[in-house]
Amino acid sequence: MANSVQENNSTSWKTIILLLIFFWPVGLILLYRKISIDKSATLKNSKTFNILGWVFVALSVISVLMILTGNLKTEDGSSTTGELMVALVFFGGGGAVMIYAAKKMKINAEKLKKYIAIIINNNQTSIDNIAAAVPISYEEAVKDLQKMIDNGYFEGAYIDVSNREIVLTNKKTKQNDFTSNVQMDGTANELQVKVVVCKSCGGNNKVVRGQVCECEYCGSLLE
Repeated sequence: MANSVQENNSTSWKTIILLLIFFWPVGLILLYRKISIDKSATLKNSKTFNILGWVFVALSVISVLMILTGNLKTEDGSSTTGELMVALVFFGGGGAVMIYAAKKMKINAEKLKKYIAIIINNNQTSIDNIAAAVPISYEEAVKDLQKMIDNGYFEGAYIDVSNREIVLTNKKTKQNDFTSNVQMDGTANELQVKVVVCKSCGGNNKVVRGQVCECEYCGSLLE
């Protein structure tokens, strides 16, 4: 239910891209909100925004060259400093911000994928071991994991400070549900359930054959 509400309150990518092109300050604000809400966006869209950023920078350079060479003039035939500043700020500034945002998105996505691989795919719950595998300090790992829990990557999980581990309650519940369903069908487990690796976050998901599902960790559609 929480994911549905977030999706309904989230601005579409088409709207964000149009605003980035025609009014990038508002577009950047909506982009930040979109990334904060949409888990899969953080993992998948850094390349797209890096390309958009360089397109803006290229437009900035072209506009400046046209002004300096006299190919872009005002109605009275003069070239103004104001036009130059608009080109630099609107295209160059917006492009630089998008390139920076794309770089941050990529770094963050790589870290998230690493955490998911260690915890989900390798079944590692000891935060000391997780921190050593990343590698980062124990305190930084706790901070990152709590943020991932708050953002919905590990639904129902919590940090057990006394045992220095992350407890994945939702994973255990889903495993029990799958086992119960297979037993009720009276069919072998391997014929009903298969493991699908999410292309966005790399997490292993157990899904029932023939069903369209979303990744349990990032919300991306599973093929």
